[in-house]
Order: sequence, then structure tokens, then C-alpha cells
Amino acid sequence: SNLYYQEYEDRIDYPLITMIQQGFTTLGYDLVTKPQSVKDHTLLYASMLGLVYISGLRPVQLSKLSVNDIKQDTTRDLDNFHRYSILIPYAKQARYVHEKIAVKLPEELANIVLAYIGRYKLCSDEKLFNMGDNAAKFCQLAINTQLFDFAPEAYKSAVLRGEMIQKKYSYSDFRHHV
Repeated sequence: SNLYYQEYEDRIDYPLITMIQQGFTTLGYDLVTKPQSVKDHTLLYASMLGLVYISGLRPVQLSKLSVNDIKQDTTRDLDNFHRYSILIPYAKQARYVHEKIAVKLPEELANIVLAYIGRYKLCSDEKLFNMGDNAAKFCQLAINTQLFDFAPEAYKSAVLRGEMIQKKYSYSDFRHHV
């Protein structure tokens, strides 16, 4: 057989991973110390980026999530530790099949998503994200806006001055990374 795996260049490299993780850490800290300083759209976009980053969700899957899909699995009172999961719909399934799979949700990201839910006053039966008619376009906007927000100041300044072109990512880059 002449079948072989081709080398795939993962666009989500270690510097980007580090930047994303530092961004979530800083955002989590800001939510604890100065929650009102965190903008509404930052909570929305960071929640979407985080879910795409940890699970490789497609936009259609993001659009099908509801607030009820975020689950607190366990709590340890001794140190206030929580474990979370999210119920994700399968990407490609029959029209009337609505099965979901539970995926671990890191506590740092869960806190951001829960802050987003609280800020937007979403009810338990509501959709998690209202992405309008074009989920893919909205997802692209959210991912790239939040990545730019998380980027180092020197990079952001160079892009804003026109000295560099902003690197863009798609949700499929994250799907292939997971």
C-alpha cells in the first residue's frame, strides 16, 4: 500500500498556546480582583475562544450549546476546588439525533464562561451564544478579536501602526490542534 500520513503543520504553536494560557490566567485574575473592568465582549469572545481552544468545536456546535450544557461535576469544600464539564453535541449526526458527549472543562475557563453567563443574565434553558445567521463568521470574529486582545503590546502596536499584518486563525486550526 502506498498510503502514508502527510506531515501536518499545526498552526497553533507553543508561543500561541502560551499566549492564550497567559491571557486566560490574566482574565481570570481580573474577574476576581476587578470584575467590572472586564468588558462584556471580552467575556463573550474569551468564552468562545476557550471552548474552541479546548475542544476544537465547530461553529455549528457552538451555536447549539445551551447554558444547561455547563456542568459542575464535583466540588471539594476543603479548598473550594471544582470540576466542570461541558456537554457537546456531535458535529455530524442525523437530523433528529441530539446526543452529546461530556468534555472536561478546565476550572479557569469554566469561571470565565460562568462569569459570561452571569454578566449576560442568561437563563438555564437559553442558548449559550447567540451568533446570528452566520455562526462561522461570528466565530472567526470572536477568535481573532480575543487572540489580538491576548497578544503582547509590542505586536498589537506594530499591527495598529501598519508595520505588521495581523495573523488570523480559523476555528478549523483549533479543531486540528486538539
